[in-house]
Amino acid sequence: MKQTSFVTPLVVVVLIVLAAFLVFRHESKPSIYEDFAQCITDSGAIFYGAATCPVCTRQKQLFGKAQSLLPYIECSQQYGDQESIAQCQEAGVDATPYWVFPEVEEPEDFMTLNELAIATGCGLPAEHISEEESAIESIEATPLSLGETVEQDA
Repeated sequence: MKQTSFVTPLVVVVLIVLAAFLVFRHESKPSIYEDFAQCITDSGAIFYGAATCPVCTRQKQLFGKAQSLLPYIECSQQYGDQESIAQCQEAGVDATPYWVFPEVEEPEDFMTLNELAIATGCGLPAEHISEEESAIESIEATPLSLGETVEQDA
């Protein structure tokens, strides 16, 4: 009976340590899209978005952890600072997402990774799996006007 009471806490401790190791290992693993996101930034592209825009959120999620490297400007009154909101107004952003590229006349809305690669001349990583992106492409992505908000499920 005493041996069972010793084994249970030991198993719990081992499971906790294993779970912590797996979480840390996953979080420290670099995104395969870091170089791609940095190349997009270096190309001069600008991604105008809004934290209240679910399509913008999906756009950023395509990059995983590398989304912090994107040339992103926050346009929502609620989350943007005065400088970023002024940049959005100067660019004529009336709906998000809104991509601007140095060599392209017309702004773009939601873009797949393949479309971004073409627009910027940046190469996708060899590990890129187009099946994942095609699943995202099948979701109808409608730009959201800056004044609109969408209720998000909790």
